[in-house]
Amino acid sequence: MVFFWMVMAVLALECLLSLWWLRRLWRHVRHPAWRMMLAAVMAGVALSMAWFIASRMGWLPKIRALNALGMLWALLAVPFGVIPCLLCWTAWDLAGTLRLRRKERLGRLAGIQVSDPAPAAAPGGLRWTRRQLLGTGLAATPLAATYAAAGVGVSQIWNFRRRRLDVPVTGLPPELEGLRILHLSDTHVGGFTPSENLRAIAQAVADEKPELILFTGDLIDHANRDLPVSIAFCEKLRAIAPLFFCEGNHDRIDDAEFLRAQMRGRGFAWLTDGQCRTLLLRGRRVQVLGASWSFGARGHEAAIAQCAASRETDAFPLLMAHHPDAFDAAAAADFPLMLAGHSHGGQLMLTERLGAGPVAFNYWSGLYRKAGSSLVVSNGIGHWFPLRLNAPAEIAVLRLARAG
Repeated sequence: MVFFWMVMAVLALECLLSLWWLRRLWRHVRHPAWRMMLAAVMAGVALSMAWFIASRMGWLPKIRALNALGMLWALLAVPFGVIPCLLCWTAWDLAGTLRLRRKERLGRLAGIQVSDPAPAAAPGGLRWTRRQLLGTGLAATPLAATYAAAGVGVSQIWNFRRRRLDVPVTGLPPELEGLRILHLSDTHVGGFTPSENLRAIAQAVADEKPELILFTGDLIDHANRDLPVSIAFCEKLRAIAPLFFCEGNHDRIDDAEFLRAQMRGRGFAWLTDGQCRTLLLRGRRVQVLGASWSFGARGHEAAIAQCAASRETDAFPLLMAHHPDAFDAAAAADFPLMLAGHSHGGQLMLTERLGAGPVAFNYWSGLYRKAGSSLVVSNGIGHWFPLRLNAPAEIAVLRLARAG
């Protein structure tokens, strides 16, 4: 929680400094109506940021529109909008100053007085210089984009798709040909995933009539106070088909031991550190294994090694790991099938292969094959960030097929 407080403090400072700089760009605006509108826009951003932090700490109820605005401003608009604008403005301002000083120097040599260009007429009778017009545009762009993105993001929260994949699996027993697995991941209960969505998700899962449900981490967003709603949702899933979990990084933010105790105390198969459960499906023994949360090549190798040590020779293994890049270690250990989440499909993608996904992960969405092993990465069904672009929330319906 100390780290969480530090992050919140940095975001709050970032918000205040960015708004202070934007206000400086607008100090030439004198018309009362414009000044009121600008003050309201900036106050909305400041309020949303404060509300976002307070609601994350549990001090205020979550209002998704406010949280979305604050989060988009802090995590998207400032680093990718305000800061680049500030750098461009500083460079342009410096270049202008250098040009003016050069003219003044040449003017003194020629005996000519050099001054700033006269302000140009602007709508409403105002007279703005080119510098003021540029500053106004730079200030307005990230604010307008943030409000628009928040509106789009909140409308997306209610949407998810059903993604159907035929998954080739090396060494699949004939009895398991056509086995239907419902792959869920990243509900982030308590964040931007409303309870109404959980009811719709449970109904969609029931409609698919799966034979097995595998959940690859991030059940909650960050706070164990959201466990009662999460457990009620999981009870509905367990009534549909056998249900197994591995642990995600967000499940560990608050108190991982408490969460594990609560889930296991309710009889859920919450698998960590290479733990496994074996069940009988279509007359065949199937072993479900859960890798611990890991990142980095060494972490992935250690987590997969724990699972490899737990394998049973007479059971078909199904491996769950939250981080998709653990697949390299899983393929090297000859696991025929691994399911993962975490990437949210890249979250912000321009195309299927261009965006945040391939920048942050080796594997980010859909089906992958390597050295005779298969990986399915879910985009996730919930939201920790209030905007998706070409990476829709989803439930994945997998049908296993014998690899040729």
